[in-house]
Amino acid sequence: MITFHCVRCGSLVTVEFPVSACPSCQEKKTPTQYHGRREKGKPVVIVDDLETARNLIASGPDRNAEFDWGYAGKGPRALAYSLLEDACGTPAAMDYAEAYAILVVAGFGMEWTKNRHEIQAWVRGREGITLARTQGSKVAMMGSRG
Repeated sequence: MITFHCVRCGSLVTVEFPVSACPSCQEKKTPTQYHGRREKGKPVVIVDDLETARNLIASGPDRNAEFDWGYAGKGPRALAYSLLEDACGTPAAMDYAEAYAILVVAGFGMEWTKNRHEIQAWVRGREGITLARTQGSKVAMMGSRG
């Protein structure tokens, strides 16, 4: 028997086989969740799909950068690309990683959770819109939806 805290609801559970979420949360069939936190000062991002939990793997042009969040930069851009690729696929990551890093990841606090449906909805809300750089660090979304 294994005793653990559910990564979704925090309840203490004892089960016969290793899982990342308690039986109650598993029955709810909630979408894959992404949890970010700092362990001993290092950023850790866990992908929880109810049956297993794994570390998010860095991918994309900034894959050698350490994941980070709470500001706009290379680490948050690497995290944004990897989250989008895992949740939506490579085309969405290529198209929207820069915007997602600036508009979403830069706003993450010390600990955060996003689910796959939230990330996919964010992308759907921006289809047909491109990120345009303006003066200095100002960024604008441009284009049409449709």
